[in-house]
Amino acid sequence: MAKRAPTSRWRTQDFDAGLIRRAFAAITRAVREAAPIRVSLTHNDFFPKHLLVKNGRISGLIDFGEVSGEASANEFAKWDYLVGEQLPVAWLREGYADKSLFDGGYDRLFPALKLITGLCLLAWYAGEGYAAGVADAKRRLISDLAEAIN
Repeated sequence: MAKRAPTSRWRTQDFDAGLIRRAFAAITRAVREAAPIRVSLTHNDFFPKHLLVKNGRISGLIDFGEVSGEASANEFAKWDYLVGEQLPVAWLREGYADKSLFDGGYDRLFPALKLITGLCLLAWYAGEGYAAGVADAKRRLISDLAEAIN
């Protein structure tokens, strides 16, 4: 059986094409204005379920099945997007050994990376036909876009 084209599912989710265009424009601006992106080997699934914590500090990391080469700052953007309300990214930054990650264009790039995370999840939720996920991703995209523009 042939799969439906992703665009047909997307159309059923009532997307605001203007919102998505504004998000891409904000991402493009941030990437152009940020310092060169430092790419390194990252865990790529850096969430509480993979952290070992002792005395309130991260003491270890498990499950390296999703390792990839990308901007280290992307780990923080995904964390903030997915679990930041429960465990603020400031807590994670405080314990991070290599503070040079936060130099240069990190603050400019961080909101754009959250937009990318949101757009990826929006596409995934739409592809799965998960309406509640699509609605949440759209809500987050609007708020994250406002943060990225300001």
